[in-house]
Amino acid sequence: MTTSSAFGAGDIVTIEFPKADGSVGKEDRPCLVVSGPTALGDYCLAMISGEKHDDGVSISGSDLAQGNLSKASFVRVRRLYTLEGTLVTIKRAALKPAAMVRVMNALCPALGCKS
Repeated sequence: MTTSSAFGAGDIVTIEFPKADGSVGKEDRPCLVVSGPTALGDYCLAMISGEKHDDGVSISGSDLAQGNLSKASFVRVRRLYTLEGTLVTIKRAALKPAAMVRVMNALCPALGCKS
């Protein structure tokens, strides 16, 4: 397992995804690191789904600087989570800078940012 300080924006990681009741839910959930770690070791993550959604930014193998995805996927820009670093279990891949810019360009309007 890689330590949490090893992850940065653009990394695709696997997390132990907690359910609303605090128990661990589906394991092996891929997420994109949007920012972090904070001084407390927390990360802001965006869910990655294999299914198309209206808030999804498409990513594929050609968007990766390293690693791989099992299939073309979608970064859900309205499905954001702040999780402590201990729930981030492994780095699977990393986006190329141009792909990360595409995600961030979709993320800001979804959050109501003004450019």
